[in-house]
Amino acid sequence: MSGLPRWLRRAQPFRPGPLPDGLSPAERVFFRTSLTWLILLVALGVVSQVAQHWGLGRVESHFSLSTAGFDLITNSGFLGIFLCYGRLRTEWRDQAWVVALGLLFEAILWSLRPPNWNLADRLLTMGLGLGSAAALGLAMQAVLGSPQVRKRARGYLILAVFMMLFPHVTLWAHFAVVDWNPQVYDLFAYQVDGLAGFQPSFAVGALLERSPLLLSLAMLVYNELPLLLFLALFLSLDHPERTYNQVISSFAGMGLAGFLLYNLYPASGLVILFPENFPQGPAPPWDGPPHLLELPGTRNCMPSLHMSWILCLTFAVFRMGRRVRMAALVAVCFTVLSTLYLGHYWIDLVAAFPLALSFQALTANRLSWKSPARRQALTGGLGMLGVFLVSLRWFHPWVVACPGLTLGAQAGIILTALFLEHRLARAALAGPQPPQT
Repeated sequence: MSGLPRWLRRAQPFRPGPLPDGLSPAERVFFRTSLTWLILLVALGVVSQVAQHWGLGRVESHFSLSTAGFDLITNSGFLGIFLCYGRLRTEWRDQAWVVALGLLFEAILWSLRPPNWNLADRLLTMGLGLGSAAALGLAMQAVLGSPQVRKRARGYLILAVFMMLFPHVTLWAHFAVVDWNPQVYDLFAYQVDGLAGFQPSFAVGALLERSPLLLSLAMLVYNELPLLLFLALFLSLDHPERTYNQVISSFAGMGLAGFLLYNLYPASGLVILFPENFPQGPAPPWDGPPHLLELPGTRNCMPSLHMSWILCLTFAVFRMGRRVRMAALVAVCFTVLSTLYLGHYWIDLVAAFPLALSFQALTANRLSWKSPARRQALTGGLGMLGVFLVSLRWFHPWVVACPGLTLGAQAGIILTALFLEHRLARAALAGPQPPQT
């Protein structure tokens, strides 16, 4: 506790004991919340299938064992599922057969990889087999396990299925935005990003290209976001007195809201805009007035959901000790580098701060809606995000006419969001309040 702020050290910790079924109150609320999101996700999956049948947002991808696991972010989620089975604390025989089955699955996938892949490429795509075996183990424990293990296994199985479905439903939403908005505002965003006298994405690209180790670390943190989500969830379940909201609700809610916001300011990113120059540079000059373009690629820039998600996880674990806090800040820094390296605009990252703040307030279940800190965080987050996006889209000439004011406003948005989140956490963690649904 010595690494926590003084105001939090003075707070009386909330440490409820387990309920008769072996679950803690935090676990019970978390599993119920996960089930709610899973039902919503299944409904969206049905909607996506119907929409694709009518030609809206069609996803041209098909599953194949030879390419399964090439998406490192998906692999990361399956590694998180594997960790879920370990948290059941079953007998070593149960753990051993899941590990053995997972390694068998990994060996099968290993044999299907392209023959020219090196050892590093093959190791990076591991995870799908271990996670699949763990999901099967969770399903068996949910039916055949002891009463206490059975309850917990069902909860983690819900989370596992949610993580398996989430990428597919969100992928459809990406392409639906493309259908709704064939034109993008990339040149407008490029002009705003250059108000500082340089292009942040090209500067970061040149930096990381000169340091392979730094680039590898940045991309590793970026691709391991789902695994970081699982770790944050585990910490919040183990230390409910230091977390003031439902992490899974904040994470999933921002994912759904992001696709709605992508319709307000659709952009594809610098990789699509300048494929020959990015990321090494130099940044191409643009002297003419910006105009709308019809570009391929998903609309996943404004705001940056990846940055929003890592902020959500950081806020969730920030009060859990100095080492956890420092690790979270390192993850944020690497996410900034990797997100810019992959073609996002700096203003995408700025917009992530009020978006994350808004969902911290929406899911702050330890505070009533009458709390000034919660209302101020919500109205402040939504207000800053709305003004920022509206200004960029409909008042672009004013934004670029005052570079100093625009850059100052961006810094003000980040600092204000951090300040309001600190006040929200301080109010929520000031006393022993049990979590609510």
